[in-house]
Amino acid sequence: MCHYHYHDYYYYQSLLLFIIIIVNNIIILMVITIIVIAIIVAIIIIQVSALLLELAAMKQADPTAKAVVFSSWSRLLRLVEEALKDNNICYTSIAGAQADSRVAALHRFMKEPECTVLTVVMSTGGGAAGLTLTVASHVFLLEPNLNPGLEAQAAARVYRLGKLCKQVYASTVGDAFVSTVGACVQMR
Repeated sequence: MCHYHYHDYYYYQSLLLFIIIIVNNIIILMVITIIVIAIIVAIIIIQVSALLLELAAMKQADPTAKAVVFSSWSRLLRLVEEALKDNNICYTSIAGAQADSRVAALHRFMKEPECTVLTVVMSTGGGAAGLTLTVASHVFLLEPNLNPGLEAQAAARVYRLGKLCKQVYASTVGDAFVSTVGACVQMR
């Protein structure tokens, strides 16, 4: 015959309460994670949409204009490439490509008039160091970089006297909006 002591009852009750609190905290963390992911997805959608609008405006103003799109995130560039493909915008990419593929992509961007967008990973080892892309007239930086020197180098790939450089980036997660800022690197 089993006898429950008064202390056992409170022990099991407090253990059950502890388990409920832990499960509740796990549920709260999962909800917060889902909300953060939803905000990030919304920001990415806004960034890509803003980029597409800027590219359309660029083409309307100058049908021969070309653009270079930089991002520090290769996955974001893949999403941009999908959006470009869905909107029938001819592009090429040197993001993550081998040396032969990079040369072919650069040749295509520079020589083929219908190829109007080049996507590039903005990093010190992204394959963009030393590139001169003066055939392009616009630069799009999809997000601010922690290294302002990389941003300046990205704009310098295209910028020459009389060229226009643009940036498209989300200002903060809290603001959750995209600002389009016209900014050029002053070079002498």
